Amino acid sequence: MLICHIYELYIELAVDVFKTQKMELVHFLKDFLAGLPNSKCIEEVLKNAIYLMAETDPDGCRGILRNYSHLEPEISLPTMARKLASKKLVSKGFLIGKDFDFDANGKLFFNNKNTINLKSILMTESSPGDRLLIEEILQVKD
Repeated sequence: MLICHIYELYIELAVDVFKTQKMELVHFLKDFLAGLPNSKCIEEVLKNAIYLMAETDPDGCRGILRNYSHLEPEISLPTMARKLASKKLVSKGFLIGKDFDFDANGKLFFNNKNTINLKSILMTESSPGDRLLIEEILQVKD
């Protein structure tokens, strides 16, 4: 219980730093988080902060997502977004390489004439955080 509470404080701190939109503070935050037990803990704190910010301050979250390289290597938002999109589309019966794929820059593209349907599948039933990841990182809009 105490450990969860401690991580909640780290997440709240990360959200506060993200809200400043100052990337130098993001680097200080990552240095501070290096004191956590392992890299998975750091990744989880950053990920949870992004998802919390997506719900409470979507525009601020977009700013952080547009500057995602400042969160690397602790968290790879492009990898996270590709896995999310692939999982969602494959679970609906679409095939990677046939119906959709990713270009060399990691952007999602559709090989299917039913692009509107694929986009709507990605956007429906998505949390605010998932939706922003798909929009900002993969460049998929409604």
